[in-house]
Amino acid sequence: MNVTKYSVVHFYDDNTVEAVPKFWFRKNNGTCAWPKNTKNFHKLVEKHCIPNEMEYNFLEAREMCSGIESLIKAREKAKKAMFVSDFSDDDDKANRKFKHKKNPYSTATLSSCPIYLGSEIIENNTTINTLTKPNTKMINHDAQYQSPSPKK
Repeated sequence: MNVTKYSVVHFYDDNTVEAVPKFWFRKNNGTCAWPKNTKNFHKLVEKHCIPNEMEYNFLEAREMCSGIESLIKAREKAKKAMFVSDFSDDDDKANRKFKHKKNPYSTATLSSCPIYLGSEIIENNTTINTLTKPNTKMINHDAQYQSPSPKK
């Protein structure tokens, strides 16, 4: 009976994602064992070899997903995780709920956007002359905006 579970781990140094035995990842210091001789990496993972300081490096990493029952599933998740920055077990659920983010480009935000007119910036109906006194604001309610593109 196979009781070893697997984790999907993201290695910071080379920005890679791999499926490894769960006990290879050390949560206390955020490192994961990685064999110095990578030729037999797959065999070491399959046989659940216990890492040691002589044959393994302990590289900075983050655990993206853990507690995976089989190596095949862990490798599938690792492949999927290469294209996703925030990956978890919940990603496989069909009825996943999405959080709607507030649109940063709403009309309220756009109306307060500064407009540049040559040597002046108009912000909230206030004209700032950028050539003479950049920190002085003058009220100019009659300022007209002219498009820099030619009229059609």
